[in-house]
Amino acid sequence: MDELLRYCFLKSWKTSAKKLALPVLTSNFFRLHMVPACPSRYTLDVKKSSFKKLGAFLKVMTQSGVITIREQTKGVETIVAVNLEHEDLKHFHLREDDYEEPKPEEKKEKESPHIRELYKITAHVAPIFKNYHCKKGDLLSAQNIRQHITEYVKQNNLQDPNNPRFVTLDATMHDALIGAGGGSETVNITWEEVMQKCLSRMTQTFHLTATGPLTQPKPVKLEPIDIRVNMRSGNKKVTLINNLELFQIDIQDFAKKCQHGVAASTSINEAPGKKSRELLVQGNQVDFIAKLLQGILRSIRIESIFTYSCAKIASNDLLHLVNKKVQFSVID
Repeated sequence: MDELLRYCFLKSWKTSAKKLALPVLTSNFFRLHMVPACPSRYTLDVKKSSFKKLGAFLKVMTQSGVITIREQTKGVETIVAVNLEHEDLKHFHLREDDYEEPKPEEKKEKESPHIRELYKITAHVAPIFKNYHCKKGDLLSAQNIRQHITEYVKQNNLQDPNNPRFVTLDATMHDALIGAGGGSETVNITWEEVMQKCLSRMTQTFHLTATGPLTQPKPVKLEPIDIRVNMRSGNKKVTLINNLELFQIDIQDFAKKCQHGVAASTSINEAPGKKSRELLVQGNQVDFIAKLLQGILRSIRIESIFTYSCAKIASNDLLHLVNKKVQFSVID
């Protein structure tokens, strides 16, 4: 790892940082230049080197005369000069294993998964939908359910003439939405309550296809994407992400984006009792991962399942993507 660290450092000055405007923060130089300079078959991790910390490595490079470092404020160092005539840079050459693997054919970009929320007609509500060629066990979207309920109310003149916001339930709707045995008392509820009660009496399902239109949906149970910060030995924090693969998110690609985005090492492990693998990112990276997930989930065609919001909670370091709302709960 020491040799790889030195190689990526020198390669940076010969490639992406060749015309870099100085000064530059040492952390930014590592994240934006050294990490991308690492050959694709390797992973650059300072902690696995003998230096353990980036500052210790750069101090050796300073002592050898390649760069000059100045402490901007306490604990914040910047590279203020580089000696491009240094022997190490003049004689630098690419390693034999540092090359882009040939791409056999240009593959079509993988389409985003298509996730749809559907409701199964149960025996409770079947009488409402029977006149619309729907029977028990059929699947309907929330939009179709609202459309059929609206038609039923209008056909049976159930809208309150004095207040159009309310619906007067007939015997069929009363039994379907509230239950039998309610007596002969007239019940008026709002349109929104009608919809909510109807959905609550149906079975909620999610259907996913990896590509293309939803022709033969595959029912799936969408557990929340779970992100939490745990403490490990040495009082070090790690961020754990579960259930990414349930949303057809490429966990390898996601790990690489995390590694480059926050300059932290990552690992993918099997999670006991989970349906998908667990991603571990060094440090508390909740903020970065929340933003990254927002961008990815907006590209996924999700119908009526999620809305986006940000909220702060005062409990555990935890971010949950929950059904009905993607709630990013970020801890300061």
